[in-house]
Amino acid sequence: MSLAYLKYKLGTKRLKNIIHPSIKDGYIYISNPKAACSSIKLYLARCMTNNPEFTPVSLHKRKHLPFDDPGNLTNDNLERLFNGNYFVFTFVRHPLKRVVSAYGDKIAGNRFQKKEILALLGNNPDELEKPVSFDEFVKAITSQKPEKLNPHWRPQVHNLYPNIIKYNFIGHLETFDTDFNYVRNKLNLPVFPVKRQNVKSFKAEPEALLNPFNRFRLARLYAKDFVRFGYRPQGIEYLGVLLGYLPGNTGLMLRRGKKLLTKLIPAGK
Repeated sequence: MSLAYLKYKLGTKRLKNIIHPSIKDGYIYISNPKAACSSIKLYLARCMTNNPEFTPVSLHKRKHLPFDDPGNLTNDNLERLFNGNYFVFTFVRHPLKRVVSAYGDKIAGNRFQKKEILALLGNNPDELEKPVSFDEFVKAITSQKPEKLNPHWRPQVHNLYPNIIKYNFIGHLETFDTDFNYVRNKLNLPVFPVKRQNVKSFKAEPEALLNPFNRFRLARLYAKDFVRFGYRPQGIEYLGVLLGYLPGNTGLMLRRGKKLLTKLIPAGK
């Protein structure tokens, strides 16, 4: 795979934001927000500094982290990163649990990412204290093109580009300990504790927030995540995943899907 192709498909800025290489240890970690990325970056940074107590000012600004900066590497070194000489890995999460986590952290938690949602709903983006229900949040994010969404709730296929980047390993948050131990052993990294970062008090399960229609809409939005990363949809989610894979605006199929949806979802749900 050529670096030029990656830059063309991802853009130079996004490429630099998502790749976290260590030439010394021979890996590239591709970050995926809301899938333990803060915990992973902290652990890797502690390995690179050989300091189990290392705590950077920020885990989200490259200047505070010891990873090799893609902007400072030669084109030859960058090319070698993606030509099979380095162990490329990432982690993913169940799409619905991930979007619920993003809502709890960024929207219910009144973080700055809430501004774009308020604007999409026709509200003043500076009024961060204004409540946004989960239904409103779903309405806002499903009204946008998936690839244009904020990375915290953007479909993971658009964060990780698995059709472009050749991964050696894709771990799952649901089996994090086992999967991360595999990565650690593969790279012969030290056994520093991997403490989960950004674990908030907002712990609602999808079942507590998702009515059937929202479940359908989100399954449609995250259809490629379900299929590409091996997550099995449940109930009405199957229809959402099916329609999420339809080409373009296939009017007949969408009309049929809506008719079927009205039969599957009781009135007023």
